[in-house]
Amino acid sequence: MADRTARRRGETTWKFLATGTYYDVPYGSLLPRTVDNLAVVGRCLSATREAFASARVIGPCMSEGQAVGVAAALAGDRTALAAVDVDAVRARLVRRGALI
Repeated sequence: MADRTARRRGETTWKFLATGTYYDVPYGSLLPRTVDNLAVVGRCLSATREAFASARVIGPCMSEGQAVGVAAALAGDRTALAAVDVDAVRARLVRRGALI
């Protein structure tokens, strides 16, 4: 109840993840439903209010941008961004030392 009241007043409620846990940003949240072959990151991605609060800050934005860049490279001129193999994106990011 306290969290709901704080949100109505516009206050920030901090919730920290336990050590060793993480969250991810699904690739689909970076692809707008109404525009083909466009990917977005940061403030433009689709997320719940709670998830958006941490997904739009600089660290996750850089990772989102790197993932979108890799997806675009894999798509090339002939594959839609929505059809890119997400496992291939992850594999290439890991090979390049990305934290995913």
